[in-house]
Amino acid sequence: MRRMAMMLGATMLLVMVAAGVALAVTKTCGDNPCEGTDNDDVLYERVGNGLGDTISGFGGADAIDANTFRKDRDRVFGGPGSDRLLVNDGDARDVVRGGDGFDVCYVDPGDRVTGCESVRGEHRASDSDLDFDMDVSEF
Repeated sequence: MRRMAMMLGATMLLVMVAAGVALAVTKTCGDNPCEGTDNDDVLYERVGNGLGDTISGFGGADAIDANTFRKDRDRVFGGPGSDRLLVNDGDARDVVRGGDGFDVCYVDPGDRVTGCESVRGEHRASDSDLDFDMDVSEF
């Protein structure tokens, strides 16, 4: 009986390791493209002006902040879940795409927007009331 319990425990542990359990992440992207998980992620664009990013949140209620650095072409994809997508960095060259769920997108005039249930502008990190929105001084 004890041997069977040990084998069952070892098998369960092996299955968990092999499945690669994905937990929500909060990170500043280092690679391009940058990807989140199927959970509620907070993703920040790479540090530096002129670095275009492609950021995908996948599932969950993600917050993607690509409005800190300028002179770039960011491509932000929310995926399923109610996401908050920020590309309003003042350069009007960005692409933002929501997905299933109620997505709120902060954009500049001229940005390409699809799949966002609420589209907002005139919002900058320096005067933001969103707790995840970081100003350049915070990097």
